[in-house]
Amino acid sequence: MTTFAGLDLFSSGPHHFTVTRFGRAFARPRQQLNTGNFTEDFAMRELEIAQRGRLIADKVENLNALIETLRYHAERSTTGLLVDHDGTPWPDMTLMDVALEEPIRRGRVFSVAYRAMYLRMGS
Repeated sequence: MTTFAGLDLFSSGPHHFTVTRFGRAFARPRQQLNTGNFTEDFAMRELEIAQRGRLIADKVENLNALIETLRYHAERSTTGLLVDHDGTPWPDMTLMDVALEEPIRRGRVFSVAYRAMYLRMGS
């Protein structure tokens, strides 16, 4: 089960995770921040994890409450332990951004596609 900062925010529907960035921050010779002849190594990149999925609820009010909870944590840059759907723990991750990718769909249930982005800042 996926959790973030001890909260079960995403288990209402299917979702997946992608580790999108890791490694070193650098600039090749003669690029924006580097006017020299050699590659400039700045630091380790911050770990970035993207999550995509669907939020699902039986009532539109419940879906809106879940969206508001996500908005609350993204606007406050909540930091905590992210446990992905495989049970892999990612400590010290900060929820930076949540985007709804379509209008709310109405049917037997109410659902919306979303994208969330986490960073381990200062790593």
